[in-house]
Amino acid sequence: MSGYLIALHLIGVLCLLPWILQAPSKYTDWLEESGIGKTWWAFYSAQTMVNNLGFTLTPDSMATFRDATWPMLVMTFLAFAGNTCYPVFLRLVIWIAYRLASETSQAKEALRYLLEHPRRCYTLLFPSRPTWILFGI
Repeated sequence: MSGYLIALHLIGVLCLLPWILQAPSKYTDWLEESGIGKTWWAFYSAQTMVNNLGFTLTPDSMATFRDATWPMLVMTFLAFAGNTCYPVFLRLVIWIAYRLASETSQAKEALRYLLEHPRRCYTLLFPSRPTWILFGI
């Protein structure tokens, strides 16, 4: 689980930091007026979205960024991946690892067990059908 969350935070920073460093002055000037560094904004925004805290560093929440498509898409993905879709993405990661594992490895056997008996191992790991239903919602 910690690897998943660390990866989400890194994805968020790697998507938001280059954008804000090259963003139109409308956004960077607002951060400067608010006394917020660009790098700090990217790190904090990624962290708060993954953890679904709802906090922002800017006094107007994210209203200034409402027409900035890229950060809104990234932040929406991070909010879903860090909360509602966590079981979906967790099962996807396990399934991909299962498919990539060699037939003779012990990891493949452990991953198969996770896929066949998910609730015995982790309460947020659902069987296949409920995972698909959650994905559909």
